[in-house]
Amino acid sequence: MATSTRNLLVLFGLRFFKGGKQVRVEVVVESPWVDVPGNIPYDLTVSVGGKEVFAQTDVGYWKHRMPYWLKDKDRNLGHFAHGRWRKVFFWGDEPPETHIRYELPYLVSTLLLPPYDTDIVISKQRLERGLKRWEQSPRGILENGIIMAYFPTTGGREDLGPYPTWTTRYLFSRDWAAWKMVLGTGELAGSFPVHIRSRKTGRIFSIDEHPGYSLNPRGTLEKIPPRASDDRPYIKPKTSPYQVDNAHQPSLAFVPYLLTGENYYLEEMYFWANWCMLIQNAAYRQKQAGLVTPDQVRGEAWALRQLVDAAKISPDAHPEKRYFDSKVKNNLDYYRRFIQGPDATELGTYTIGASDAYVRGRSPQERRKWLTLAPWQQNFLAWSLDHAVRAGYPAAAEPRDYFTRLQVGVLTHPDDFDPRYSVPYFFVVGERENEEKRYYTTWKELFEKTFRVVSPDTKPSLSDSNYGGSYAFIARAVLLNAVRNKVSDADEALKVLEASMPSRSKVLREDPTWAFAP
Repeated sequence: MATSTRNLLVLFGLRFFKGGKQVRVEVVVESPWVDVPGNIPYDLTVSVGGKEVFAQTDVGYWKHRMPYWLKDKDRNLGHFAHGRWRKVFFWGDEPPETHIRYELPYLVSTLLLPPYDTDIVISKQRLERGLKRWEQSPRGILENGIIMAYFPTTGGREDLGPYPTWTTRYLFSRDWAAWKMVLGTGELAGSFPVHIRSRKTGRIFSIDEHPGYSLNPRGTLEKIPPRASDDRPYIKPKTSPYQVDNAHQPSLAFVPYLLTGENYYLEEMYFWANWCMLIQNAAYRQKQAGLVTPDQVRGEAWALRQLVDAAKISPDAHPEKRYFDSKVKNNLDYYRRFIQGPDATELGTYTIGASDAYVRGRSPQERRKWLTLAPWQQNFLAWSLDHAVRAGYPAAAEPRDYFTRLQVGVLTHPDDFDPRYSVPYFFVVGERENEEKRYYTTWKELFEKTFRVVSPDTKPSLSDSNYGGSYAFIARAVLLNAVRNKVSDADEALKVLEASMPSRSKVLREDPTWAFAP
C-alpha cells in the first residue's frame, strides 16, 4: 500500500498473524523522484491501532560532525533527496523474537556466497568489539550506524570486501546480536542518496527508458531539471551528509535479503545496483548497455558485484530480473572483448584501468610518461568475475582467468620478478613513447620499471600482515579461487604466498573478510 505526494512516497507493508490478531506494520518513507527539487523538512508521528508508537520532530536534523561541504548552521537538513528510512511496529501483541541459525556450509553450497572456509572459528573478542561499536553508533532515521558516511575515505575499512567484515563475522558466528547488526546496516542503507524511482512506473529509474540520462551533470545526454518548487517554500537545498561512489561501495542489503526475503532489502539492492550505472557518463556506459566502465578498477569490481547479486536473487517474474541480467551480460561481453582485443597483454594487466594515479605529485613529465595500476584492485575485479561465474554466468570465466594471471605471474617467475614484491600498492605497467602507449609484456620489465626506476625505495611487500583486508590476504583469496578453477601455476603461486604468512589462521579468525577455503 502506498501514498504519494509530489515530494515524498510513503509505503505501508502489512503482515498478518494468528487470523489477524497480530499485524506487523512496516512504514517506509522515501524521497525517490528523479526530479526532486531538494530536501523535505517535516515532523513525524506514526500511529498503529489508534495509538502513537513513534514520533520525531525535524526529520533529517544532523546532530553529528558536519562534512566539509555543509555549514554548521545548516544542520536542519530535512529528509535527504533520494534517501529513505524504514520502521517496523506491531498491532496487537508483538510475537517473540526468533533467530534462524543458517548453516554456513549450506549457504556457501548455493554458490550465492563466496567459498568461505567454514572450518574457521572467529574471534569472539573481535566480534564483541564490533558489536559494541554498533551499539554506540548513530542508528536513528536517516543516520548511518557504522557505514562509512564519506565513501572515498581511505584506509582499511570493515565495509569493503566481497561483503562487509561485520557480515562475514555474523556468517561465521551466527550470533544473534551480530545478525541484528547486519539487518540494521541493511536498513540504514536507505539513508544514502541512491534511491531513484520513475514517477511514471514507480520502479527504479530505468536506463532502458532513459538511455541518455546520467547523474553526472557533465555526462548526461538527457536533461531532467528539478521540479519547480516555487509553491513549496519550505523545501531546502538538495544536500546530504553522505557521499557515495562505486570505488568504495559496500554490499549492505544482499545478505539481509538472502536470509529474510523482505522486499525492503530487495529494493535496496535494486537501488544501489542501478545507481552504479546511473552515475556513469551516459556515453561511456554506452547508454542502456549499462557498462560500469571506465572507472577505478575497484569501482568496476564492486559495481559488477552489485549487478550480479541484484540479477541473481531477484524473483524470476520480476521485471528487474531481466533488467539487471541484461546489464550483467553486457558488462561481461565488454570484458570478453577486452581480453580478446589489442589492449590485452601477456601479463594479464588491465591496461584500460591503467592511469597516472600512483605518480601524482611528481613532475608533469613523469605523470605523462608512466602508466600505473593497483594489482589489489585488479584482484577485486578477478574476484567479482569469479562471483559472477558462481552466480550462473559462465561467460565471466575467461576474463576472470585473464585478470588472475597477473597475481599468479609475479609469484612464479623469480628469475625475472622478485616475489617478495608481489603484493604492492601499485605496479608500473607501461609508458608513453612519442604519444604512443606501450605496455610491458615481460615480468622482468614490469619489475624493473616499477621497483628500480619509478619506485626504487619500495620495500619488499610480501610479508605477514596483521589484518585480513591487507593486499596479501586479498591476493590469497584470488589464488585460492584460481587453484579451484585450475588456472595454470596457481597452486605454485599460492604456496609461495602462504609461505610468508605464518600467522594467517590467527588473522582470519579476527578478520574473515577474505577467509576463503583451500
